Amino acid sequence: MRIRVLVRVSTVLATAATAAVITVSSSSQASATTGPDLSMTGSVVSGVKSVEGGTGQQLAMSFVVKNNSSSQSADISFNFTFGHANVQGYICPLVSNHFDINPDGSSCEPGTLGAGKSSGASVIVVAPSGVSSTSVKACAQNLSGAIDPVSSNNCKTLTVAVVV
Repeated sequence: MRIRVLVRVSTVLATAATAAVITVSSSSQASATTGPDLSMTGSVVSGVKSVEGGTGQQLAMSFVVKNNSSSQSADISFNFTFGHANVQGYICPLVSNHFDINPDGSSCEPGTLGAGKSSGASVIVVAPSGVSSTSVKACAQNLSGAIDPVSSNNCKTLTVAVVV
């Protein structure tokens, strides 16, 4: 009889301990996954409104990501996608010292951006012939995997008319 009571007490204690661990893990995971709000802005360099397609005429587009947090830093990435644009080059300066680095595919990963700080990256493209516009979309990402609480402001698309 005494053995049964000890087994039951052990089972109850083990179940309670497991529930406590699961509760603590769940609550710490929920708070750890919310990161800073990153926002993206951008502009076409020199205010260009249209380019001639199929001629190799270069077009530069510049983007800036801002960390809107007052306390959290973010390991940032600029992820670029292109619409009717042939990439000629990237300008990816590091956050720390503004040294220009090579992109990682179609992304720039300039490093850790402090709270309230901004960092930029640019692309140079040419428009092919036979299209009416060319565009570049840049999206900010926190590489730590933390969820951006306002993801609607993470991307900016710039579009320029293409003429014949």
